[in-house]
Amino acid sequence: MQSPGMRRAAGVVLLTATLSLLLLATLTTLRLTAAGLPASRQPAPAPAALHPTTHEISPTQQVWLPHIVGPSAARVLIGAAHVDSAVSYEPDEAVLLWNVGGTAQSLAGWSFQANSRRVTFPLTTTLVLAPRTRLWCAAQAEAFRTSFGEEVYCEWAEDTDAAVLDLDGTLTLPNSGGALTLRDAEDHLV
Repeated sequence: MQSPGMRRAAGVVLLTATLSLLLLATLTTLRLTAAGLPASRQPAPAPAALHPTTHEISPTQQVWLPHIVGPSAARVLIGAAHVDSAVSYEPDEAVLLWNVGGTAQSLAGWSFQANSRRVTFPLTTTLVLAPRTRLWCAAQAEAFRTSFGEEVYCEWAEDTDAAVLDLDGTLTLPNSGGALTLRDAEDHLV
């Protein structure tokens, strides 16, 4: 339940807002008809300009903001790395790529690097990472599938599945730690 003072304050705020809108509508109509043209036939205002000395925008000028439409750009990340497995010689070590962006990303020319070893997706590959999806790349596709039951889309150590893309180069994920990097087709660090 509101007190009389709160009701009175709410009424004043409502009255002030209503009067402000009426005043704004009246001023806009007067300004648009000042040139003798009806408001509906007035030319669009020019974009705002900054004052040369104060660098402020005049309150009577209209500011145009850019129109932004469309999905966000592709953004591929290393989502996980399976290193130092229980399987001897670690044929099931793997890297998870994840596109957290809003557009698809071709992986042609992209590469992983750990220490001085690097594997690269062939430039001729048609492998594309769709928006908000992930894929595993493993040393050996069959060993990773056996260990984890996950599908593999590329492998780098040995060709164990003809249906899986073979990456160019060699890669070993160091058990003692280190950096695993992802680079795009222009060799930029992602």
